[in-house]
Amino acid sequence: MDSESSETLTETVLGLLQRLFNDIWTSPINLILVFLIIFLLVKLFLLKRKPTHTPSPSKVPPPLPKMAKQDLTIEELRKYNGTDSNGRILTVIYGDIFDVSRRSDLYGPGGSYSLFAGRDATRALSKMQLTQSLFADEYDDLTDLADTERATARNWHEDFREKYDIVGRLLKPGETPSVYSAEDSELNGIDEEALKQESLRTVHSESNVGKSVLKRSSTSSVVFINNDTNDDYEKQADETIDQIWKIFKDENAWTEVAKSRDGLDVVVSKAFPKWGRIFRVTVRQSH
Repeated sequence: MDSESSETLTETVLGLLQRLFNDIWTSPINLILVFLIIFLLVKLFLLKRKPTHTPSPSKVPPPLPKMAKQDLTIEELRKYNGTDSNGRILTVIYGDIFDVSRRSDLYGPGGSYSLFAGRDATRALSKMQLTQSLFADEYDDLTDLADTERATARNWHEDFREKYDIVGRLLKPGETPSVYSAEDSELNGIDEEALKQESLRTVHSESNVGKSVLKRSSTSSVVFINNDTNDDYEKQADETIDQIWKIFKDENAWTEVAKSRDGLDVVVSKAFPKWGRIFRVTVRQSH
């Protein structure tokens, strides 16, 4: 009796399996579902067996200490390429030296922007091209850049200034380096007021005007002149340096470098897209 029951149960099970196999084999949808289930099960099994590799803390390079502020020649700058400088990587935009060492994955050897390391990147950024020939071996005065290229480079300068420390200035041939105190280095060499004044004068002004003007306590006037008609568009008298800086910071699109003109302390042209025209902004120190 027991053997007959076992045989009957076996036949029933085999019959069910055969019917299931036939249903799967004869139905494309069922066949696809079976293969999909098998694939997911195999993938899940392999993921569970895959070892997880956590990077060893010893392999992560420690952050470099803050660099003491110093001015460099183009030859001295080239040493800071991430290889010959104990991992220190510097690059230059519009005369300012930026320490980009903390992003060695981008600017270090093999990085996407390794051409920047130890080089003046202003010309390459102004043209939005990563070409070796745009990173000159000699000092580049950038005098041949178009207005639009200057504006592009200045936008990049602003972007870098928000992300990286400025640790000095790139020296022109024959220029004497500035002497910075330990306090300057601790403050990263540039305070907010210096940035405001430098942006108003622009980085590469060939004249020496504005070197000692536009102090924080001074009062100045801003004149907007429409280039099309040469008429005064708007006058804002007795603006403080902070207010003038806000105007420039809100409209981040320069069109030419600072110049000495008509006996004024500083004259800068700047594009104001929201007004649809280019105006000359004159910053005149009150005496």
